[in-house]
Amino acid sequence: MERKVFERRIIGSLIVLLIIEMTLLGLHLGWGGFIPPAPRRDAVVAGHVVKSENELRRRGSGSLVWEKSASDDSLYYYDSVLTLSQSTASLKLSKDTEVNLSENTLVTIEPQETAESGEIRLRFTRGNVQARNPFAPARMSSETWFMDIKVGSDVDLRQVGADQFEVGVKKGEVGFVSKQGKEKVSADQVLRISKDGTERLEMDDSFSWVDLPASRLYTHDETVNFDLKWTSPAAKELLIQTIGGQESRLQLAEGETHQTVTLPLGHHLLFLRAGNKTSQALNVEVWKAPILHLLAPLPRNRVKTGEPTQFVWMMAPGISRFDLSLKGQKHLAKESGTENTFSATFNDEDDLEWSVEGRDKDGFVIPPLYSYPLFIRETPLEAPKLMPPTLRRPAEDEPDRGASLWSWILPQAFADQVYYQAIFHWQPVAGADHYVLEVAESADFRNPILIKVLPNPEFVWKKMPLKTYFWRVAAEAKSGRLGIFSEPQEVDLNAGGEGVQVAPLKQARKKPAPKPIAEAEPPPPPPAEPVTPAPTPPPAPPAAVAEPQDKIAIHPHDFFEWRPMFTNIDQTNSDGLHSVLQGRSMFSVSVGTDRQLSSDSFLKMEIDYTQRKFQADPQSKYPLQNDLSWSDVDLFLLQHKTSSRWALGLYALHSALLVRDTLESVRVKNTYDVGGCVETVYDFGPIHYIGDHMAVVGTEYGLVTRQTLRVYPVDQFYLGGGIEGGMLFHTGGQTLSVSGQLSVGLEF
Repeated sequence: MERKVFERRIIGSLIVLLIIEMTLLGLHLGWGGFIPPAPRRDAVVAGHVVKSENELRRRGSGSLVWEKSASDDSLYYYDSVLTLSQSTASLKLSKDTEVNLSENTLVTIEPQETAESGEIRLRFTRGNVQARNPFAPARMSSETWFMDIKVGSDVDLRQVGADQFEVGVKKGEVGFVSKQGKEKVSADQVLRISKDGTERLEMDDSFSWVDLPASRLYTHDETVNFDLKWTSPAAKELLIQTIGGQESRLQLAEGETHQTVTLPLGHHLLFLRAGNKTSQALNVEVWKAPILHLLAPLPRNRVKTGEPTQFVWMMAPGISRFDLSLKGQKHLAKESGTENTFSATFNDEDDLEWSVEGRDKDGFVIPPLYSYPLFIRETPLEAPKLMPPTLRRPAEDEPDRGASLWSWILPQAFADQVYYQAIFHWQPVAGADHYVLEVAESADFRNPILIKVLPNPEFVWKKMPLKTYFWRVAAEAKSGRLGIFSEPQEVDLNAGGEGVQVAPLKQARKKPAPKPIAEAEPPPPPPAEPVTPAPTPPPAPPAAVAEPQDKIAIHPHDFFEWRPMFTNIDQTNSDGLHSVLQGRSMFSVSVGTDRQLSSDSFLKMEIDYTQRKFQADPQSKYPLQNDLSWSDVDLFLLQHKTSSRWALGLYALHSALLVRDTLESVRVKNTYDVGGCVETVYDFGPIHYIGDHMAVVGTEYGLVTRQTLRVYPVDQFYLGGGIEGGMLFHTGGQTLSVSGQLSVGLEF
């Protein structure tokens, strides 16, 4: 009895420890993800944002958080400025220096050496920067070079590959300095920079473009095609530089002056080159087009002449103006405006298509993804009046011979849907010879799943999935006269939704119950003899409550287990890095085997493997953070007594720590820990409990615990769940983790 009390105290202490770990983790999770330091109070304004397109981010000195920035926001020295995909920005720094950033560009504003110099200093990391400094000198630098820009220059700096850059000078002069020496770049010159040295190119005005495409092209696909034309047949190659990507070269045929080009999403600069001659850059931005969804009138709608028709479409981010296009044999019009609605009245019959294209705030065209047909008629037939659909289902007492076949072949739920029938019906329309029924899964009827031409005002739909649909009907005549569509109705066929009448598919034929056969009444029984009651025995003494036996029977076995889990990891480091990881791990398995050592003991060996992968959330806040992935491996080696609830052994763990990679990103560092393990096993009726408690040292040191419950619905197959927690410490920091897991296992 004393031993059982001791065991309960140990288990109680472990549960309390686990609760403390979860509480500490909850406090950490309340702080959010990366914790930015407090903003500096002595920050000096370096300029402001003149214009931003889409996603512009700014990160202050010493901060890990990228904050969203917009027009007129102030910029400070030591600020890093980042444009994301499909984003641009224009900055104005001191002395009216203009800096234009293309997409996927990162620069840092560095302080002036002296307040009197007025020099603008930018640290260039990646992307494409255009700078104009009319009143003050400027310097741009990287880790391996810097260039001094004289007053009054117009310079274009871009990254064209890993450790490869190009500097184009349109006006003024640039002094370039690297380990290879000094270079002077004058107007109409390009300096190509690589780790092997520099190459100078001269701009040739004979390499000029003809019929230039728009500098920003929107597409609903992943690429866009367009024709390029130029004047000089002397060009030898077409160079395509993609900001944030690798450049590509297309070799041109002798005398070729046009080429069809396919460009992916991104910002591209195109050049014609031959030897050391180059053209001016042709800037082409390819952006993903936002979708303008059309709302009314619906596709294939019919409208009456002389009556106003309201055109309505959805708004979309990034669109400032709309162009409504009407194209038919008798109607050809385009209406522009800032509202997402337009009313039109048609006087002549016509079959036309209507669509809406947009314009962004810079005036570039955003093409429509689709258009809708519209039929205009003088005397259309009236719209039918829809009746509530009827859903027929099998009677409860359906004969067994039909249902039994499906019950063997299909699951019962699906077999029921095979028997269901939906009856759509509506009132007849005068002058109609047939009707068009449309059924769709969405209210826009853009892609109907069913279109039927029916001679009668009724349709029986068989073998349909039981869910929500939208339906409408229009009448038509043999002469070709069209009718107005009814207003769409929503119907829920799942177990008879609102407005749906549910009736048996057919009545089962019941056999009449047989009439009871009258029987003769049995003779009365003979009188019973008196029975002498037996003496009442004395009450038995109360049974003693048996003490639970301390010995149990544990049998060796092998097992395989799938255990998906959800994990929270909260970690701090000595350098102030604080990170929180949360997410599912679906690929998590456990295998184990038991080996008999003697008649009363066996050795348990278990390996747990979990694949972990995390992404920055939100990605826009940590744009430079790559995905993090690693594998957790747990090894157990335990000696069990077949008659004891306790086991002792060794435990080893391979996992990961997060360490700072750059100022704005982290990376994974492997960890290795070993220690001792105590395992307890209990049975609570049908529930089987396993508790593992580990103390480890190594890359980290601390405690890990895992509590698991299993239920065996059938022999050798179990379902379960559990929780796992850990408190591990390392130099200057700690890691708190908790995981909830499910388990599906098989013993053999």
